[in-house]
Amino acid sequence: KSPHLTGLSQTAVLLGILLKSMVCRLCEDGPPAPDARLTAFSEEFLSDLRSLVKELFCSGAIAEMQTLTLVPTFMKDLLGILHRGVVFEMIYDYLSYLTDLNTNHAEVDNLFLATVKFTFIRIVTATRHYVPLNVPTPIQFTGDAQAMVTNFWTEHFFAGLLMREVRSGLLEKKGIREQSISIIRQLIHSHNIDPRYRDRARRERVTGLYFPFVLVAIEFRQVLVDYLAPEEKQNWLLCFFYIVKNCNRDLLSSWWANESQARRVDFFAMMEMSIEVFAEDRLYPSVCFILVDQLLDFVVLFAEQLRQ
Repeated sequence: KSPHLTGLSQTAVLLGILLKSMVCRLCEDGPPAPDARLTAFSEEFLSDLRSLVKELFCSGAIAEMQTLTLVPTFMKDLLGILHRGVVFEMIYDYLSYLTDLNTNHAEVDNLFLATVKFTFIRIVTATRHYVPLNVPTPIQFTGDAQAMVTNFWTEHFFAGLLMREVRSGLLEKKGIREQSISIIRQLIHSHNIDPRYRDRARRERVTGLYFPFVLVAIEFRQVLVDYLAPEEKQNWLLCFFYIVKNCNRDLLSSWWANESQARRVDFFAMMEMSIEVFAEDRLYPSVCFILVDQLLDFVVLFAEQLRQ
């Protein structure tokens, strides 16, 4: 323990040594095999590492969180070294710890905790492999919107956790809401300009990872109408429209078919609200086009019910 290092500096040195040691373990017999991350480390080592991470990062010392980049950078590095399921467990433990602080410690500033949390998510997800890590299999609507939002992370880890944080923060102060919608906008923008996802089928798969956002927006539509400032509404609606436009049509149709009449009305009320929000914006023609396109799909799908 060096007298010249602060506690945080000592932690950073320790984590650096850990990472380098694990890389050396992976490469001790030459270039690592494709499955080396799954077999190189014993269950005992992984258990000890998880306990160490909890001790370092979930000790209740709020001051330790001042280094907003230390924890997520370490976790992000681990994704390339360890079994990713183990790293996901560590990430979940840390985010749960922050949520517990916010819920059970009134003296803790929830805006600061939200900043810690969303900075963590932003850094961990800033990887070229973000989409593959989310397992972008075709998304299916199971008939229960609430369950889809709540449990999405169990199959699509990062996207699901992000959706959960967005939903829980929607009733919080403006600074928290702005951070949540900002990170979604950034991720969607990064996918939109990524040449790997220009193909329609791939874009549908990637966009499907954010479909729970549509369900959250509709669930809290009245909050969007009554409490959000105009610039906030624009950000929410931009994400909403991008997802609706680019997700798989069968997914959207399946949700329509399984939803209540009231929720379907809320969906088109969101569209109607956008007409006002973007009335003076250059995106207004695009918004109108998407609205008409969705109406036509809906009329065709429910032609018999509408006749009745």
